[in-house]
Amino acid sequence: MSINESFSKIIKERRKQLHLTQEHVAGECSISTRAYQELENGNSLPSLDTLIYLAHALSLDLDTLAQELRAEKLRQAQQEEATV
Repeated sequence: MSINESFSKIIKERRKQLHLTQEHVAGECSISTRAYQELENGNSLPSLDTLIYLAHALSLDLDTLAQELRAEKLRQAQQEEATV
């Protein structure tokens, strides 16, 4: 799984935990709903400014977001090792 896919999984799960719509999060980030969907689908990564707004919209600080991303990458690596 790529960094884009890992990032998209984290933000999608967090958005759903908070019961937010894609439109709401996009508005909080000052980006279009389509641009947010591209992030959530793993087709792009956010700019630094958008990342900061995104963390705020999802009630995360950047450290927590980075830790979740690292943890997701570790889980993926462990799964890959288990299948080898």
